[in-house]
Amino acid sequence: MSQLTDVSALIGDVVDSRGFDDRAGLQSSLITAFAAIGVEAIQAPMMTVGDEFQAIYPDLESALEAELRLRALLAKRVLVRIGMGCGQVNQVEPDREPFGQDGSAWWRAREALEWVAETEESNSTATWRTAARTGDSRESWLNRLLVLRSAVLEELDQTDGEILLGLLDGVTVSAIAEQIGLNKSSVSRRARRHGLWALVESRNR
Repeated sequence: MSQLTDVSALIGDVVDSRGFDDRAGLQSSLITAFAAIGVEAIQAPMMTVGDEFQAIYPDLESALEAELRLRALLAKRVLVRIGMGCGQVNQVEPDREPFGQDGSAWWRAREALEWVAETEESNSTATWRTAARTGDSRESWLNRLLVLRSAVLEELDQTDGEILLGLLDGVTVSAIAEQIGLNKSSVSRRARRHGLWALVESRNR
């Protein structure tokens, strides 16, 4: 049995997935988004059972970047909830990934995902879509960041998501405007008013 230490596992699922008539289209949208995330992973995001997906990243920073980019890619089309867990992954059956695995990173990611689902049902005043369990002092401040980030991401439409991805990649506002067919001032206004610059800066600090 091999073991990965100090990694970040990610488990996600689709909010209100039963409301999608086109299940094949839903899963195709997710798979396309996974391929476009562009963050190095130990185990790239993949569908597991039903509408659930899983991934493993080498560190928390990478997992947070992947979560942000995934939400931008899916903005206003597919809402997902995500649990992150830091710790170890035991590869009991390496040839069956993402199955045949165990460890504290998966336990914590599952706990975080279940917490998000329970909070969605019981608390209508806050928008929690992602939570993290790190098992150390990072957990408290990290979840404060995640609830604020979720509130901003929840309001983005597909155009905002495209702008955000460009900004994350360091593309100039002029180039983004040309790519998506808007003028430069419209892109700048959206980035400012919709919190896109704040999202970019928050992951750089």
